[in-house]
Amino acid sequence: MENSKSFLGQKLDLASLAEHLGDEGLAEFAKSPKDIPLILVFWSSTCVPCLQELPKLTETYVGGLVIPINADPPEMLEEAQQTFKMLAPTYKFRHDGEQFLQKSMKIRYLPTQVILDSEGVIKKFHVGKDAG
Repeated sequence: MENSKSFLGQKLDLASLAEHLGDEGLAEFAKSPKDIPLILVFWSSTCVPCLQELPKLTETYVGGLVIPINADPPEMLEEAQQTFKMLAPTYKFRHDGEQFLQKSMKIRYLPTQVILDSEGVIKKFHVGKDAG
């Protein structure tokens, strides 16, 4: 966690993030940022607190653009997609292929929420559920 805190105040390239995740909605957000926070929620299908948090994303993060990002290895992708569909059906499934984002942000524990302002500046890292 301490290593992740070194990223506070740094700006994430939202267009690159959108491209990495294949996320058109995030790409649109990056082109004309809204005055709302962006919340990246890293989760795994083997993490009990993650699974408890998924059904409550909408109510936990009111007023922000929530982007759940699966952190499971590629061989668990199908199981993760099925779990996500059951627990968070209103969200798009996104996967951090080869754990690129986790490694680049030094995320070691799940769930982890990375909260950015509308310009992509990292404002907060929270490990554990319900950072709201």
